[in-house]
Amino acid sequence: MKRFPVLSLLLLLAGLATAQMEQQNWVLGYYRTLHFDGTTITELLDSKMLQPEAVMCANHPKTGELLFYSDGRYVWNRNHQEMNLSQPLRGGYSSQSGLVVPLVNDTNRYYLITTTHWGGPSYYSIVDMRLDNGLGGIDSNEINVLIADDMSEKLAITHHADGKSYWLLQHETNSGRFFAFRLDKNGFSAPVITKIGMPITEDLGRIRFSPDGSRLVSINYDYTVKGYVELMRFDRQTGKLWDARTVDTLERGYSAEFSPDGSKLYVCSPYDGLFQLDLSSDSIPQIGQSQYRLGTGNGTIQRHPNGSIYIIKIGSYYLERIAEPNEPGALCMYDSLAFRMHNVAQWGLPDIIEPIPFSPPAPLVPVSPHLPGQWHLPSPNPTPPDDPVDSMRMYNCGIRPNPTPDILHIDLAPDWSLVLDVAVFDSGGNRVHTFERGIWGGSVNVQRWDPGVYNLVYFYKQGTNCCRFIVAPH
Repeated sequence: MKRFPVLSLLLLLAGLATAQMEQQNWVLGYYRTLHFDGTTITELLDSKMLQPEAVMCANHPKTGELLFYSDGRYVWNRNHQEMNLSQPLRGGYSSQSGLVVPLVNDTNRYYLITTTHWGGPSYYSIVDMRLDNGLGGIDSNEINVLIADDMSEKLAITHHADGKSYWLLQHETNSGRFFAFRLDKNGFSAPVITKIGMPITEDLGRIRFSPDGSRLVSINYDYTVKGYVELMRFDRQTGKLWDARTVDTLERGYSAEFSPDGSKLYVCSPYDGLFQLDLSSDSIPQIGQSQYRLGTGNGTIQRHPNGSIYIIKIGSYYLERIAEPNEPGALCMYDSLAFRMHNVAQWGLPDIIEPIPFSPPAPLVPVSPHLPGQWHLPSPNPTPPDDPVDSMRMYNCGIRPNPTPDILHIDLAPDWSLVLDVAVFDSGGNRVHTFERGIWGGSVNVQRWDPGVYNLVYFYKQGTNCCRFIVAPH
């Protein structure tokens, strides 16, 4: 039986809970909102938005309450009233009309990033939820701020490796160049440009990151010639793309989505249908051969934090669902009649930002059979002491409470004769706390630390070990 580490489970549940709140309401075009309670969906006919393609919306990360939504030109608050704009936004309906991204270290303001129909400049505007008595409004000093010229309709978002900032990725029109902009506490960085893959011949189609941000799928939809589906790798530290390869068995896709565990890729093609591809092999021919047709594919596909993938198709009354997207073939439980809507659908579902990727660097194992629930990361090729009991006891630590917003208590075992140093590092590898030599435990005030994941690292003669803990929002 698999044994899951307590900290990993806590972090996973916390991330999923926040993510589900942030996606509790999907506001769609043609005057509808889909409200999610787990996998139960309620349709509300309250939206004021008529939009045939992609849409944007934001929900409160803790309560799930709708904050605002947009079609790329106008913005409506949670009461479905149009926000006062000094000028319309310069977006428009397109494959990916835009994204909503929270500002780093600012819970009240959001970037509203827009693309242009058929390609052109991309812009951002800032929604400030403190305006209009808490209903929100567009900051008049930061509206239609140019990000870049000559961008296609394609854009995607993922977390930087530091777990705090973001990467916004855009594809230049009529070229093979991708622009990665880092969004941190200082705003937009200069782009990291990667020339890679096939140049796009049309501005239509979508790009999408895998849940952990390590892979990208790029769809080129072309009315006149064959399009393509392209897979790439992404470096979340540097913003560079690499290893671009084309899946030759699929043409003219419109949208694509990864399964929650990243092992499967689903592609919607108006001409060919809805397909599943198995990404467990690194061989493109084998990936192509794994192609499994689920149904027709004239629409947009989007993963939800509840674990399902949803598909909306133009002209259909039904929201479709893949209930088990990590499973192969028919086991993925595709349902073309999952939820009936009041009126026919168009193409658009809102793009989402994934929870911060979390991948333990090694399998976690119990520190001691006498101390269940406490864990350590095994060091590569350590040389343990002669006494196997001492070798286990030496790494024992108790961290409580975990997560914590303020005071962290660290209880360490008394036998630390081989320990050289103990320190805390943040997710970016920066040392944020060092213990006084010989006093390897005690209480640490973390109120001034940024919320996130930290590592308590023990340096000893044979190597290193660490315990991972979480600093919760204050």
